Amino acid sequence: MQVRNNYMKKSLVQFITEEYSIAQAREHLERTGFRCVPILDKTKTKFLGNVYEIDTYKYKGSLADSVLQIADDKDAVVYEDESFYRVFFTIKKLPFLAVLNTNQEFVGILTHAAVMSVAEDAFAISSKGHSITIAVYDFDNTLKTLTKIVSKHSSIQSLITLHSSKFVRQIVFTVPETIEEKALANLRKDLTEANFKIVHEDQLLTNS
Repeated sequence: MQVRNNYMKKSLVQFITEEYSIAQAREHLERTGFRCVPILDKTKTKFLGNVYEIDTYKYKGSLADSVLQIADDKDAVVYEDESFYRVFFTIKKLPFLAVLNTNQEFVGILTHAAVMSVAEDAFAISSKGHSITIAVYDFDNTLKTLTKIVSKHSSIQSLITLHSSKFVRQIVFTVPETIEEKALANLRKDLTEANFKIVHEDQLLTNS
């Protein structure tokens, strides 16, 4: 999955330019209701950082000064053709990442909410089902064996691997809520007999 499939296009983003003063930036933030917006250059193509509303109040200089005086997160960027995997290590506590194309031009933003939505899809949180977490010590050929066992009893809604420690890896998979209890019991039995350690189970319920 690439970033280009999930970001908000530039035409929908409430950005300001380097020509704004700190006072103008504050007014823009208050009017739009955002706590942070991107700053672009005069041509509206280059990303120069973010401005946070709180910083417009903390600034000790003149409010007539350039907004660039309080520009933050200048390196908080990701490229639209990059793998989504890298985003999880970059966005952290940021409200969004600026998205650039191959010409280093600003094309939009990838919001924290969009990243969380992708994570929810990976864990099948938005779907009803039964989630099972197993711990494995020897990862070689594990996925092939695991999917073969699960497929005997049910379809697989989602599957994700997690590094829980240096020597142990966890695999979380979800099967549909329609799986019968007998099939679920047989699945547990087959997993145990194949030396898979079940460490956690969850019944996933949607909020809809």
